[in-house]
Order: sequence, then structure tokens, then C-alpha cells
Amino acid sequence: MIVLRLDSVIAFLVASFNIAAACTYGEYDKCPNWDPCSKSCAGGRQCRTCESCAWSIDKRFCQNCNEFCYNGHSFYNGRCQCPGWRSGECCEVCRHIYIPYCVTGQQQCGGSPDGIMCTQCEPGYHSGGYNQGCLETDECAAGTSGCAQQCTNTQGSYVCSCLPGYWLWTDKHACIDTDECSAGTSGCAQQCTNTQGSYVCSCLPGYWLWTDKHNCNCKYMYIGTSGSRKVGETAWLTSPMLRPTAFTERCLMFGYNMNGPSIGLLSVYMTAHGEKPGSLLWRMSGDQGQEWKGASVNLSSLEQYQVIIEAVVGNSYFGDIAIDDVTILPRACQQEKGLLIG
Repeated sequence: MIVLRLDSVIAFLVASFNIAAACTYGEYDKCPNWDPCSKSCAGGRQCRTCESCAWSIDKRFCQNCNEFCYNGHSFYNGRCQCPGWRSGECCEVCRHIYIPYCVTGQQQCGGSPDGIMCTQCEPGYHSGGYNQGCLETDECAAGTSGCAQQCTNTQGSYVCSCLPGYWLWTDKHACIDTDECSAGTSGCAQQCTNTQGSYVCSCLPGYWLWTDKHNCNCKYMYIGTSGSRKVGETAWLTSPMLRPTAFTERCLMFGYNMNGPSIGLLSVYMTAHGEKPGSLLWRMSGDQGQEWKGASVNLSSLEQYQVIIEAVVGNSYFGDIAIDDVTILPRACQQEKGLLIG
């Protein structure tokens, strides 16, 4: 039989009442630190067990922890929201994606904010930095093309070209002066001097350069029939040795005046081997009236040649023959019909 002393029971009840009075319902007087979070990122759980303040009743508490993602990305709906270039539970892995004009495998993640960049782009492109891809390189504007004269930017590249009077060298960058005189493409009627990027036409003594800067004209000339002139006497206007016409005919043009009842002959010859006067190309005879008329004669020779304009005195002194504005054009002309006499 257990006998409890009344004073001891009273003391226990008083002590219990004092402890209960000092605690609030639901409080705990002994809580250890939280357990480690179950995840280092991307949301985990951690718990701890606390003892009751008044009664020795333990209770376990838990909470969410480490609700964040690496590289500045968002945690939402219980997980990390990773962009296309990131993978892994916490967006910690750099994942290569398709970047136009980027060399395969040449990418890296980083930057602030986080992004991805191509570290080596294909030729003609350069990296624009994080999230900017590969940008087209304008070598012309940057001055890195190496073109000697003109540069045109193209998609992913460029094209060099040259100014008039130059041609593009085989390296597709350098420009070489075109010698139009040697090539026979200048169109100069008599003399040609090559210059840097161009050329200059000039004329032989007795001729002057026409306003087109290519053709040569001679001064006004005539043969009179008065005085001591005899029937059948001739006068020649002989050109200097002219360059071959190659595959393009040239056009001899001149004005003439044949006025009077006893006009003789006006003829045009070509000679390539020194024989005089050479081959007959054009002829006019008789009175042609008071007005000046024009003549045009095609010239064609694969060798150097001379042109001879011949005037023949008629059967009396009533009629002079004159010519003016003698010009050789670097193109073919339409010869007047019915003027060539065999």
C-alpha cells in the first residue's frame, strides 16, 4: 500500500500549475536547429523536432528551403524555369542550341543577365555577344576587305571592283592600270598616250583635236584651177601612218565643195604597203553646186595604213575643189551610194 503525503501532493500540484501558467498553448521550450535542406537549389524541405513547454510532448515541424535557381533564373510552381540554353534541375548546365552561322560546338553561356554566345562564327560573320548570335561583317565599312579601289558588301562576304581605266587582278583585290593605247580600245584617231587610269589622244602636225577628244581634223584646203594650173594636175592630202583598224572599221568624214562647169575629180585612196595612191575607196566628179556637201568612207585594214585624198584639175579654169573638217571616227559609217566609180 502506497501512502502519499498530503504536503507532497500539494507541492506537485502547485508546481504544475505554476509551469502551466507560465506557458502559452502551442509553445515549445526546446527547438533544435533546422535539419539540412534536402536540395541545394530548386526547392527542398528541412525539418526539426521541438519539445513542449508545459508537457513533455514532442512535435515535428517542416518548411520549404532553397527555392532559387542558378544563373539568375526563376523558381516557379515548385521548379526552376530554365531558358533554352540551360538545362539541369537548377539551370546549372550550359546547353548548346542552334545559332545561325555559328561553328558547331563553339558556344558558351554566361553574361549578366544570363545568355549564350557564339565564340566562333563562320567566315563573313562575327559574334554579337550574349544572345546576339552571329552578325554579318561589313568588311567594306570596316576597311578590312583589302580592296584596292571599290568594295561592295554582300551576304557574308564582299566583292572588289575597279574604277574605269583599271582592271581587277587575279587576286580579286588589286587594280591594274588598263593600257587602252596598246589594247587598241582608246578610239584615238592618230596618237594615243597612256596615263594612270586613262589615256590622252593627240594629233599629228597639220591636224587638230576634235571636241570629242578622239578625232583629228585638218585645216581647210583647196586646189584652184586658175593661173598656171594644167588639165589633169593633181594635189594630194596624205595622212600619217594610222593604226590598224583590227576588227572594227573606222569612218573617214569630210566636207567638200566642187563648184564650176569644169570641175575635175575628187578621190579617196588607201595604201598599206607604200604604193601611191593605193586602192580607190571613193570618188566624186563634176559640178556639185555652190553648197558644201559631206562624204563618209569606211576604212578597214589589219595593217598600218595611210589615207590619200586626191584632187584632179578639170579641163579649164572654171571650177575649184575644196575640202574641210576631215575627221576619222572610231566606228563604221554608211558609205554614200553611187559615189564610188571603178
